[in-house]
Amino acid sequence: MPERKFLYISPYFPPQSRVGALRPLKFVKHLLDHHWLPVVLADLSSSDEIDPELEKAIPSKVEVVRNYSSHAGKAESKYYFDRKTNGRNDRRSKARLVKKKKINPSALWSNFVQFLPNDSPFGPEFIPLGSHSLNILHAIKASRELLRRGNYKAILVNADPYASLLVGAQISREFNLPLALDLRDPWTVCDVRRKLRFWPQRKINDLLERRVVETASKVILNTDKAMDAYRHHYRDLPADHFTVIRNHGDVELSCSGQFPLPGVFTMLYFGSFRRFVEGTQLLMALAELRRRGYDGTQVQLLVTGNIWGCTKKLIENMDIKDMIVDHPFVSYTQVGSFMRTMDMLISVSSKSIQRIPSKFFDYAVSDRPILSISDNPELEKIVSSQHMSGITFSSLNDVNAIADAMETAIAGGRRRTIDRGAINLDSVTASAMLARVLDEISA
Repeated sequence: MPERKFLYISPYFPPQSRVGALRPLKFVKHLLDHHWLPVVLADLSSSDEIDPELEKAIPSKVEVVRNYSSHAGKAESKYYFDRKTNGRNDRRSKARLVKKKKINPSALWSNFVQFLPNDSPFGPEFIPLGSHSLNILHAIKASRELLRRGNYKAILVNADPYASLLVGAQISREFNLPLALDLRDPWTVCDVRRKLRFWPQRKINDLLERRVVETASKVILNTDKAMDAYRHHYRDLPADHFTVIRNHGDVELSCSGQFPLPGVFTMLYFGSFRRFVEGTQLLMALAELRRRGYDGTQVQLLVTGNIWGCTKKLIENMDIKDMIVDHPFVSYTQVGSFMRTMDMLISVSSKSIQRIPSKFFDYAVSDRPILSISDNPELEKIVSSQHMSGITFSSLNDVNAIADAMETAIAGGRRRTIDRGAINLDSVTASAMLARVLDEISA
């Protein structure tokens, strides 16, 4: 069967190391097995955090066009030049590539938002579509150029940023191609962010999303609760207009690298403490362990992402600094190997019942014990239906239960191996589901 091309609009894509770039990469790796060939329209900024190891995982047959924004091409040129010269300071050559360093509005806004409380009305919700709205017209033009020089069967959009949904809807109408929307997080019906938006912002977002959803042939959500919310919000549309493809773990992608074994019982939090997931419960549980007689020579929490300044201050005030390890960045391609050196894996959910942390699915395909701190019944339902073992649940607000789970794990010994059995939370299964969506809308 010949391969069928589709345009994959995914502003976040490797070598960007952000979480939003991982889901499309995992799909791209496996869609070729189902005779779908993506052409990826991606963005890149000079301020992006880069992971060259992720880029190596992109199949050679997949074409990635860095032209979603007007600055993407220059950022890509600089990126490849820096790699070619191994970072040598060739000022004349660099000047030809980047004449003047520009301020990235998106990066400035993100840096500002991290210091805001969760209930602040001036977070990312304050401006509909945010700084990404500046790239819409350029992205539409770039999409037209790609579609005019190839025989495409469908369009798939990875969101967020939600502005990319408008790009996909516009070119879908222009070229009469079926459109699928993959929403990593819910947009207008988000149970956390919607109440933070002022009425005019909600109205604008609702109008924009309504036009996009009606244009699409299929809307993909990440959880059952998010799908239920969309089906209720768009009661006038058929229920099968919406479907679910959850996040997923890719063992093959994440198994490279070698790491030394920690000297004490070590719990891994893979990710950052951030807005809506501050990690306060974890810190309070560690403080409770200290009250019970534990210290940094017996147990430690290793964090691979950013720890905000206010969180560091909280760590000092709780006198648990010796129990926290602020670990350098670990490439996703090495996460599987890194997890095997740990004694326990910890996942913390937000208060939203529409979201499940993506790291949970990476944990699920590992063989280490998991502590899931969550009040989301859907997560427990998944674990139960898949008959997965070695997973302990604790409520977000039950610090003593979290500390009890940690203490039980410490007593159980180091590096226990868990056979979770056959589960369908891997990238191969999820990509097969996406291929069926593309088959359906293009038929």
